[in-house]
Formats: sequence, C-alpha cells, structure tokens
Amino acid sequence: MKISSDWIIYLFRSFGICEGVNNRIIGTAVSNALASMNCPQNPKGKPIPAPSKVSEIELAEHGLQYDIKPENLPELFKKLAEALEFDLG
Repeated sequence: MKISSDWIIYLFRSFGICEGVNNRIIGTAVSNALASMNCPQNPKGKPIPAPSKVSEIELAEHGLQYDIKPENLPELFKKLAEALEFDLG
C-alpha cells in the first residue's frame, strides 16, 4: 500500500499525538522509520488522496510517499512512538 508522511502527520494531529512537535520533525521521523524498514520512497507526482479537512491543519500538498506492506504498519508506529517519545497505549 502507499502511505504519505503528511497522512501520518494528519493522523497524529487528529488524535492529539505529538502536540507541540513541529511537522518537519514528525516528517523526518516518518522518513527515517520507513527508510530503516526498507520501504521505498515513491517519486513525487500523483498525490495520495488526503484525509478530509487537510486544509484546516495546513499540511503540504505533496508529502513524501512510500510503499509499505500493511502487516508492517504496527512496526512503523512502534518506531515512531520510540523516535517521537509518545505512548501507543
């Protein structure tokens, strides 16, 4: 499946995760986590459909996009929790 760093930032903002953390710091953590998992980055181009109300949280229109296997999503979020110091609980 394809995933966008901006989509993850939107998800975090929607659930109050990493409040007060700059979007660039979250985006860098996403990029680093996905790179460590050998998830290939897609060239910029056709954007991944964004969640609704994206404009309200001022996300970039074309965030970095990656391919990830759905079964690897738990590992991704565990890595992000460690890097950004939040509790998955």
